[in-house]
Amino acid sequence: MELKQNETYSNFLLKNIEKVNEINSISYEFEHIKSGARLLFVSNDDKNKVFSITFRTPPVDDTGSAHILEHSVLCGSKKYPLKEPFVELMKSSLNTFLNAMTFSDKTMYPVASLNEADFRNLMDVYLDAVFNPLIYDKKEILEQEGWHYHIENADDDIKYNGVVYNEMKGAFSDPEDILARNIESNLYKDTAYSYESGGDPKYIPTLDYSTFLDFHKRYYHPSNSYIYIYGDTDIIRHLEYLDKNYLENYDKMKVDSKLTEQTDFSSVEKRVEKFYSVNDGEDIDNKYLLSLNYSVGSVLDLKLGLVFNILEKILFDSDSSYLKKALLDADIADEVMLDYNNGILQPVFSISAKNAKKDKIDEFKNVIINTFNDIVKKGIDKDIIRAAINNFEFELKEGDSGSHPKGLLYCITVMESWLYDGDPMLLLKYENALNEIKEEAENGLLENIIKEYILENEKYNYVILSPKENLSDEEDKELNDKLKEYKESLTDKEIDELIKDTNNLLEMQKTPDSEETKALIPRISISDIDENPGVVNDVEIEHLDNNDIYIRTDDTKGITYLDINYEVPINNEEEVHMLSLLTKCFENFNTENFDILNLNNEINENLGDILFTISPYQNMKEHDKFRSFFTCSIKAFSNKEDKMYEIMEELLIRTDFDNKAKLKDVVKEEVSKMQSRFMGATHRMVLNEVLAGINKKSMFVTHLNGIPFYDFIKDLNDNFDKKADEIIKGIKELVQRIINSRKDVIITVGKENKKQSLKHAKAFIEKYPCSNDTNIDIEYKKSDDNTIIYLPSMVNYVGEGASYSELGYKYEGSMLVLKKFLATEYLWNNVRVMGGAYGSFIHIDKFGNLGLVSYRDPNVARTYEMYSKIPDYIKNIDLNDEEISKLIIGTISDMDTPLNVYSKLREYVTRKYTLDTYDNIKRRRKEVLTTTNDDLKRHYDMFNDFIDKSVKCVAGNKSKIDEIKDNFNKEITLF
Repeated sequence: MELKQNETYSNFLLKNIEKVNEINSISYEFEHIKSGARLLFVSNDDKNKVFSITFRTPPVDDTGSAHILEHSVLCGSKKYPLKEPFVELMKSSLNTFLNAMTFSDKTMYPVASLNEADFRNLMDVYLDAVFNPLIYDKKEILEQEGWHYHIENADDDIKYNGVVYNEMKGAFSDPEDILARNIESNLYKDTAYSYESGGDPKYIPTLDYSTFLDFHKRYYHPSNSYIYIYGDTDIIRHLEYLDKNYLENYDKMKVDSKLTEQTDFSSVEKRVEKFYSVNDGEDIDNKYLLSLNYSVGSVLDLKLGLVFNILEKILFDSDSSYLKKALLDADIADEVMLDYNNGILQPVFSISAKNAKKDKIDEFKNVIINTFNDIVKKGIDKDIIRAAINNFEFELKEGDSGSHPKGLLYCITVMESWLYDGDPMLLLKYENALNEIKEEAENGLLENIIKEYILENEKYNYVILSPKENLSDEEDKELNDKLKEYKESLTDKEIDELIKDTNNLLEMQKTPDSEETKALIPRISISDIDENPGVVNDVEIEHLDNNDIYIRTDDTKGITYLDINYEVPINNEEEVHMLSLLTKCFENFNTENFDILNLNNEINENLGDILFTISPYQNMKEHDKFRSFFTCSIKAFSNKEDKMYEIMEELLIRTDFDNKAKLKDVVKEEVSKMQSRFMGATHRMVLNEVLAGINKKSMFVTHLNGIPFYDFIKDLNDNFDKKADEIIKGIKELVQRIINSRKDVIITVGKENKKQSLKHAKAFIEKYPCSNDTNIDIEYKKSDDNTIIYLPSMVNYVGEGASYSELGYKYEGSMLVLKKFLATEYLWNNVRVMGGAYGSFIHIDKFGNLGLVSYRDPNVARTYEMYSKIPDYIKNIDLNDEEISKLIIGTISDMDTPLNVYSKLREYVTRKYTLDTYDNIKRRRKEVLTTTNDDLKRHYDMFNDFIDKSVKCVAGNKSKIDEIKDNFNKEITLF
């Protein structure tokens, strides 16, 4: 059906139709006449459909109302009065994305699915959740998701508990999060951005029930909503459904949610000084975080935003870039960063330093200003400008959304203008503005922008985050003293009331939904699922001596994706460390034909990206064996294929690693980056640590990017002058070994460019003959160490793991169904809902690894107790066919994650490397589809043995961990 502008469809007025060539789509902008709801339909041939409803939710305080509400509306609604409809959807839908997100000024509820019926089901559950939540009938939802006083017995101490409360305690433990928070809150002090929309743990417990409900009443109305539908879907049917089931029940109303700008910067504090916690005994004089931040125009200024994205590349893309080089040369910090935050009304341009020296605090700002003055005076090299624009244009045209649906990426971009009453497609229609920039950049556009928005801009602040030893312990003590004093102020009757409230909440959490209630959640039928796995097999393989070429054609938008996998022989752990270090070095040293600056230009001018990584693949048949590859991943427009190989060869073969000063910079920066990763993804670190004691490949991974590698890189940083020569020699030897290794060339390309791709690949392989040695000869000893990792954190990450294959069990499809069941039932209810952790995960893979880990968890001992009870829980599973069917559907959803064009071939190659086969995958899929209750219970023995033999690792808060310290035999203090 052809849609016409100014026509009405199911009470939706079609206000605008526009073809958006940049994303090969047509946008249709509607308004619902009765309710005032806005709706944008982005029509194209993408089968991965996306729906989202977003509300403008500017915070008015630091209690986290927006964030807690985001969690709470998904805890039951009028039509779906379950405790956790969100969890039911995780179990029983074919979603390709399912989540909710709180931003600084909006709350977004996106879902995605390839299946049309499933897509409609997801939409309905989410719409009823946001418009008809059970929060008005069940105060316990706020207590569970937000906060409550927790006391189960009169002799117990009173504690705060709640999912969001503990999540934000974790967020407030990360120094980079603290820094970002203080930039925005101080720069825009008279606006909604001055408040923490996620909630400050100090203020979350001041949120009362009526204020919480008022927030929903104020903002969750169709007149304040932004509905987004994307992809190849029946929009007429969706409009009719939205009107009849939800929107016709509302009248248009004025909602006071408009975001206001900070207009008066005269009272903004120019120098902001705050603190963050570090462990006792650290060298605090070199642990400062600094950030100079400028408010730069409006997000609705498309051209200005594009210019700042381009400047980001020019100023900071490599160690040779103007501003990054100046800061590195000044030796101010271990790591320097630049960020352009355009996800808010008034974007912020920030230059930051991590692990900065105390005596360099003033110099940091001076170096930045002096560098910008020098740039404006001398001008930016025109070749650098053209290369940066070319690289940025590649990124825009590719529109890489990683593992997420492309429609979700576009939705977030749409909201960055639509939320502020701008054209919803504004930021996606970039071609005209970018062409103007190309012209004007030749005549000083970028230099003028720097002058106006940086050098002559008084809308800035300078945030300094100072380290303070044991600050988190001090804050814990302060909180415990406060709660102790509060308890002492209560009468016995008041304490009894708190105990009653706690037990009522626990009883609600323990009580399962009835079968009739759970059956209300709509789902597709198992019969709708294809029994055959949708794996890629349309791959051509060509063998050249001991090397292979894998090539696959697809609609790549004129882009060639190239991986070159070198199977490098490795002899010891030290070589693993140096190989990992080597991947960080490229693009930071001169080469035979280019200095660093011109090398970066050459890359930006010709490539979309080039990246070096290490990729280990475990053997499915023999779990103690694995293959590892040194991988160079490159993407570029297909007419630049010759440059892909030329630049890769220049980097790998002709890099001059003898520059010790540059190597020192790389090492310092990597130490800083690893500290950030450990604090930002502690659960992954914990899981890797327990799995490292289980098998050789997992141990290898920790030597690439875990604690052993951190120990290596930290020691190298501390003793650089003594060890530099040895490391440089080792790196050079590894490079020669890589060049002489057997290699696989892996190519995804458009059909029209296949012939030239094969020609380039064959020429490359013939140019570099290989040896047959691919041995990885690393000594490996299994470890039964139970490890404590102390971190300056207010929350914990509790893990344990074992090899189920070594316990005598084989991988089968029903394990994945059990994994889904434990994740969405037992762990969700016992660790998250009743324990207050932000999350809990179970890892089961086809290589015999089994692991458990919690995320931002207030507990340690209690969580381990919950893990220990899993076997008995499995033993008593009693699910009906309907419940089993839901779990099967959810498991298939996890297995059938859509892959982008370049990931499809990578998935095929991974199967080859791991010795997995199509028949194996088909068998496991059949096992999933035919799983029974008895199949799930059969895994009791495996989990019983797991609990008995598992290795434990916990990271986090010292006072909590020390409660169970006697059960651990290894302690680590990272930093």
